[in-house]
Amino acid sequence: MKKNQIHRIFQIFIILLLAGVTAAAQTSEIDSLKSVYQTKKLTGQEKADLSIKLGKKFFYHDLDSSAIYGETALKLSREIDYMKGIAESSFLLGRYYNATNKPQTAIAHLKSAENLFIHLNAYDRLGSLYNNLGIMYKADGNFREALNYYKQSLNNYVKANHKYGESAAQINIGIIYYRTGNYAKATEFYISAIKSKEEIGDMHGVALTNANLGNLFRDQNENQKSLEYFLKAKTIFETISAPLDLAKIHNGLGSIYQALDRNEEALESYQQALKYFQSVNNKLEIAHGLSNIGKLYFEANQLDTAYASQKKALVNYQEIGNRDGEALALCYLGLINIKRNNLQKARENLLGSLEIATDIGDKQTMLSCYNGLYEYYKVTDNLKESHEYFVKYSFLKDEIFNIEKTRQIASLEKQFNIEKQQKENAVLRENQKANQAIIAKQNFEKKVLIAAIVLFFLFTVYYYRVYQQKKKTNELLSSQNEEINKKQAQIISINESLTSSQKQLHQANRELQRLNTGLESTVKDRTAALEEINQELDTFLYQSSHALRRPVVSVMGLTQLARMERTKLGVTQLYDKIEDTLVRMDLMLKKLVMASEINFIDVAQERINFKEIINKIKVQLVEKLNIDMPLFSFEIAPDLNYFADKRLITVVFQNLIENAMLYHNDGSKRQPSIHVKVVKNDPGIHIRIHDNGIGISEKVISHVFNMFTVGNDRAQGYGLGLYLVKKAVEKLNGSIKVTSKKEEFTTFDIELPQQQNVDTIDNELQKIKIDLG
Repeated sequence: MKKNQIHRIFQIFIILLLAGVTAAAQTSEIDSLKSVYQTKKLTGQEKADLSIKLGKKFFYHDLDSSAIYGETALKLSREIDYMKGIAESSFLLGRYYNATNKPQTAIAHLKSAENLFIHLNAYDRLGSLYNNLGIMYKADGNFREALNYYKQSLNNYVKANHKYGESAAQINIGIIYYRTGNYAKATEFYISAIKSKEEIGDMHGVALTNANLGNLFRDQNENQKSLEYFLKAKTIFETISAPLDLAKIHNGLGSIYQALDRNEEALESYQQALKYFQSVNNKLEIAHGLSNIGKLYFEANQLDTAYASQKKALVNYQEIGNRDGEALALCYLGLINIKRNNLQKARENLLGSLEIATDIGDKQTMLSCYNGLYEYYKVTDNLKESHEYFVKYSFLKDEIFNIEKTRQIASLEKQFNIEKQQKENAVLRENQKANQAIIAKQNFEKKVLIAAIVLFFLFTVYYYRVYQQKKKTNELLSSQNEEINKKQAQIISINESLTSSQKQLHQANRELQRLNTGLESTVKDRTAALEEINQELDTFLYQSSHALRRPVVSVMGLTQLARMERTKLGVTQLYDKIEDTLVRMDLMLKKLVMASEINFIDVAQERINFKEIINKIKVQLVEKLNIDMPLFSFEIAPDLNYFADKRLITVVFQNLIENAMLYHNDGSKRQPSIHVKVVKNDPGIHIRIHDNGIGISEKVISHVFNMFTVGNDRAQGYGLGLYLVKKAVEKLNGSIKVTSKKEEFTTFDIELPQQQNVDTIDNELQKIKIDLG
């Protein structure tokens, strides 16, 4: 035998031994309670409480006995009007009927218990009851109701200060958010659960939550990170001997190894998990294991083995009424049938899976179904339906895996690490305070010691003088007095030196505190500025890539249709549509390049000829837009002498006049008109561009200058024109505002400061020469 096989056999032996010991202890406790129940004379309330306790003990290995004790407790409690007994026995019976697949009867008992617990203000029991209701609705695939009850469970556990229940509810809420595709919220509750579990020392709960985070990162294709969380969970479960949970971890590890193309390790992990769940007849986990093995064989193109495994998984899911598992198994059967060329059955499987997944809100399975239907219609040459499902798949994938959610998840992880660091810093600060207290104590002791030495010296001198007075003459006494005076002067000098040293030390401490405060402020300010710049760059990259992806998806779909088109006219029309899409994409790219150039342009200074710029733009736009010339007028101050960067001025007029021409009012009888006015406005200029077009709605006007904001339904671009205008105005240190009324007019007012020109520089040089004489 190999060394690792011997190790596994030893582990299984230990687990079975522990299970046997636990079962023996459980049986001994039940026998003891039954003995008390049968022999001791009990009051009605005592008998009801003991019946409930026995019912709970029997629940996990003898459901029928558990129900008998529950019914007995309910009957006794009603006879003596024992409210707590009625509530607890109803709760127990609700769990029993749920376990025996009678959901309506179960809910009736649980609702009865709920009302009584509310009346008793039993918040911890309400937390447990709502948790059970959440589990019921989750198993039925009703994630919305499950989430509602899990949140009620959390609120009641918080009221009861029940930390264990609170952390369990946080995990359950995280699981629902994870299943419905809200990964940021799921991460938030998982991290809260880890904190709660660590506070109460529940390593089992810490391991479970790490496993949930592993599932979350696996579904975001962050497989290495997912593997780290699963291995953390595996290490803890092996340490605390939790075979059921360890088997579930093997399932998770199998999926990660599969994603990392480590298929032998994946199959070994799946088979380990399945072997354990078959030994305890856990149908749900058996179904999960069969489905996982089926997926592995499907990817290895062993289609018959994959089909048989998924079919067994589907039967198990249907027997226990697990709708989300049923949807996933049907989806994989559909994908397998496409490869086996059993197309009619593939379509039935995929549509059945999509119906269930849509009903329960399982976006992950919906995504797989859209992909499968895209492949199905592609194989059957139905390009229209294939393109439709390809677009649905693309947009749902973007919805689930967008950059904002990824950033939120990363932010939550970062916050968790920061809080850990803050706790460590707090410990360090406490140690620092303790050290400072020790130093202060030592300083005090030194001062006391110095004072004692001084006193001792003084007393010595005193007695010495007394003694000398008896032996020596007045001259010797005088000599000793002088000596004493010298010593006193030395002591005073020492004291003064100590005082000076203390002042210098205090001053150095204050200077150090000032430097630390300034350094912290500087680091904080620079960090905030850097984060703001990074956030702006992330937004720019995300918005740009998202906008660019729309024409790319459209071109991909049109290209696929072109491959199947049999007529020359049809192909030509499709190529025209592709060309039109690419031309618009090229226009957007040019504007994105212009936005980048505005950021990094070195502002030049030259005299601006507004009339020349406006006329040139007017001619270019009439030719480019191929529209009738509106009534166009402009008013330029005759003595205007303005210096600025001609490229930035052109960007402003180009985009504003283009918008005015594009969005004229077709439905109005009045002649479309545009009026441009440039006048002095000391110490700069004022520009006004007014048109009588379709205007801008109140909903849009507040953020019309933002990137990718589209002002109306007739917009032909991507919402970059006014963004470029604002960037150019800000580069010139100016300001812009817009006023508009729907279907009547739009006016842009721009204020630009006077730029320093060549004449101004010459005047300054002349003044300097005059001053120098």
